[in-house]
Amino acid sequence: MGSQKHPPALPRTYTAEEVSQILRIPLIEVYRAGAAGEIPGRIRVGRRTRFNADAIDRLIRGEAA
Repeated sequence: MGSQKHPPALPRTYTAEEVSQILRIPLIEVYRAGAAGEIPGRIRVGRRTRFNADAIDRLIRGEAA
């Protein structure tokens, strides 16, 4: 029974659709603002866009990103 190494945990993410609902803005605006850096935590996974959940949570609490 050797020690098993676990891969690092992946960060929590939100989809663009979830961010649209959370921020109450149109989906197209989420994509535009994310690409412009106006919404923090944008992550590209292949052709998909995700947002770091901790960064979005800080944004809605009004904390610096």
